[in-house]
Amino acid sequence: MAQHLETLKTCIGLPIRELNFTDDRLSAILRHLNEEEPWQTYEQNQGKLMIRVYDLSTKHVRLDTTTASTY
Repeated sequence: MAQHLETLKTCIGLPIRELNFTDDRLSAILRHLNEEEPWQTYEQNQGKLMIRVYDLSTKHVRLDTTTASTY
């Protein structure tokens, strides 16, 4: 877990510690994200950080499929 803390801090945007991922706290987070609206909000906010769109002048566009999905 310690090696992933910096990644998690960046994704979440809040200071976190290993203590935040004890069974009780992790259970509370998962219960919250299991609800439809909080999960969609989280997923949309993360998508805004990970997806970039560039205005490229071109005649042709080629789309490659991917195994990931987002909304």
